Amino acid sequence: QALDGKVFIPADDSLNANSEELTLAAWVKMDGMTGADQAIISKGDSGYNLKISRSGNQIEFFVDGWSAGTLTAAFPEDKIGEWVYLVGTYADGQYTLYLDGGQIAQRSISKTAPLDDSSYQIGIGDDPEYNGRNFNGLIDGVQVLKKAMTADEVRQAYEAGSYDGSDSVVLYIRSEKAMKRLPQSRNVSADAALTGKLAEKYGEANVKVVEKNIEKPGKMH
Repeated sequence: QALDGKVFIPADDSLNANSEELTLAAWVKMDGMTGADQAIISKGDSGYNLKISRSGNQIEFFVDGWSAGTLTAAFPEDKIGEWVYLVGTYADGQYTLYLDGGQIAQRSISKTAPLDDSSYQIGIGDDPEYNGRNFNGLIDGVQVLKKAMTADEVRQAYEAGSYDGSDSVVLYIRSEKAMKRLPQSRNVSADAALTGKLAEKYGEANVKVVEKNIEKPGKMH
């Protein structure tokens, strides 16, 4: 069962990558363009972002703010309404975007390590800095890694349905296992809502879950 809505995760130093490389990855099923930004994984314009941009309906990726430049690629029209695997990586002065296991864009960019060393709230399905950048569709298998997945690892993760690199995981949310059918805006404990490192860290803490529509994904599970 996948998330149709948004989850905001409290800022915490343990959820910062503090690394020289970074990966943002998620399975998404986008129902259509909205004319607005659609956040998938976000720490706002000041942090990292994997999103659908309102500018030309592009997939957009950046780390530690957008001002130095972002990486964009067209979201294929024939993939609207279908599950796709999106991955954005940064390593060695390069942004790279992948869709369904294949590279679709790359650019050189100058970033200063450590990356993601500031504690911001994390948004899944919305931007925590600019609320209202809602994702129009379903999200699942969200991962933040303190390494850049290689092209082979991205391809293997696409074929397997997820990346199993536990030593590099900063955040892993597999909502089809954990999200419950909840009334809108109800608060739930993180150990009931999330998996991986977030659950280990927060246990009894609350994470706000907004909207309640749930659908079981296809290929990835």
